[in-house]
Amino acid sequence: IEPSNPEIWHRMAQIKFMQADYSQAVVTASRSNTFAGRNESLRQSNLALMLQSYVALGDNSGAERIRAQIGSMQ
Repeated sequence: IEPSNPEIWHRMAQIKFMQADYSQAVVTASRSNTFAGRNESLRQSNLALMLQSYVALGDNSGAERIRAQIGSMQ
């Protein structure tokens, strides 16, 4: 594993989401964004996954924070 590879972290976040492990999906997508640098496409994909995870968790405040981040990117 390449511990600083944002694509690997993103894929792990997708897997966690598919396993309905939404809390870990948020954590791993956030980690991916830490390493994503200026890769805006990947950053947006991570934010979308985080938003879906917060919604699935019923965490409205978390979802609103992510919506605000998405809005600031556009």
